[in-house]
Amino acid sequence: MTEGTTSWVMMTVHLGEQAATLSNAAKIMNLPESAFDADFGLTVVDREKALYAVMVDPDAMTDSVGQDAGIKGPFSNPKIEPFS
Repeated sequence: MTEGTTSWVMMTVHLGEQAATLSNAAKIMNLPESAFDADFGLTVVDREKALYAVMVDPDAMTDSVGQDAGIKGPFSNPKIEPFS
């Protein structure tokens, strides 16, 4: 996690014809790049559909985030640990 942020929410964003960059995801979501967890970055969910996951600071999100058909979430992101 980036310093100063205690929790993140996972969102998905459809980038369409745009290059798969965190900067483009920020533009589509109308958020500053500083609102994203740079360590998590932009993670491929479905390359053919240009669908990517990002972790976003919930305090930076506005009511407009999620209203676009290409933005969905928040989704759960439980910590996965080995069984033994």
